[in-house]
Amino acid sequence: MDLMVNKPALKLTRGFNKSYAGRYYKLLNVSLLAQGQFSVQDNESLKAFQNIHKQYTAFIPELTINMVNHQTGRFEHRLNIQYRKYTELPSIWQLAPLVDSAQQWYYNFGNLNLKASNTHDAGANYTWAQEHANAARINITVKTSKTQGYISDSSYYNDRGQRIVFPVNVNGYQYINLSAGFEKPVMFRKNLITIMTNVAFNRNKRPFYVNSVITNSISSVFSAGLNMAYTWNQLLNIQLANYYNHYQTAIKGQPDYQSFSNGTSIQLVLGWPKRVKLMSYVDYQLRGGNNNIPEASYIIWNANVAYRFTKSELFEIKVSANDILNQNTAIDNNVSANTISIGRISRLQQFFMLSLSYFPRKFGL
Repeated sequence: MDLMVNKPALKLTRGFNKSYAGRYYKLLNVSLLAQGQFSVQDNESLKAFQNIHKQYTAFIPELTINMVNHQTGRFEHRLNIQYRKYTELPSIWQLAPLVDSAQQWYYNFGNLNLKASNTHDAGANYTWAQEHANAARINITVKTSKTQGYISDSSYYNDRGQRIVFPVNVNGYQYINLSAGFEKPVMFRKNLITIMTNVAFNRNKRPFYVNSVITNSISSVFSAGLNMAYTWNQLLNIQLANYYNHYQTAIKGQPDYQSFSNGTSIQLVLGWPKRVKLMSYVDYQLRGGNNNIPEASYIIWNANVAYRFTKSELFEIKVSANDILNQNTAIDNNVSANTISIGRISRLQQFFMLSLSYFPRKFGL
């Protein structure tokens, strides 16, 4: 398919600032992009029904607002607000696909009456950061989206149990994302501990038709994580991490599908004795859910030891061991509009490796 797109635009910007040398500065920038989109789709094929010529027009403006409040030696606030509208054109496989006759229980037909979808995106990001040693930092993000003419599915099940699908335009697709993060280094007996935590929530509503009746699939994901790192005299580094994810998808009149994943890992790097570095990494994963989804877990342990030699420490020899416990497994978690699945998959098998590396100090002639 040949696609020609023209986007004539007019951009307006305005900035304001106020400052006092060595004390503070404040900024406000506003940008407006007034933009149109003119698109032409041309598709030529040996199949007559795939010879398609379509034209689309849309107004797709964008607005950006940036604000900064910087107080030297104290803190800094940053706020970014964005809005944009964009359009998505139907593809040839949505307009006039080739039907696979080998699929006796699933037929995917096209819809030549499909129109382009129009999406409105809006979001804001706020950052607060201290301006001194071991400074704390907070980040908060909000995003939302709404689509008019969303290209979704219309499914029909006949008496033989065959599924017949047509793409259709439908209103009601919505998406929202909320996330926040916090980071803070802390001195403990002259050694540094870094603490990082984050939480996020995502929710989307996807409309579709089943046997000419409109319904909605609502999916949500909640996640939280905590990371801690400790450094002692540049000889020892320990990193701990834990995360938790909860998935849920629901369709009106059907039972909810829910699952979770939880993971904990620890990494230790020891730089002792001189020129020797030992690394050990252990990762524990647990996943499960409702509706008779069984829990599954595994532990992966990797380690290596490296030694630098020669006077300038240009060469390194390393012995690595992967999957010391010989688990040879991982867990695959999939979430779609109406399904959650959990399964075990094979991963890289246990192996041991000896490597030699060279680290040049000078480059070029």
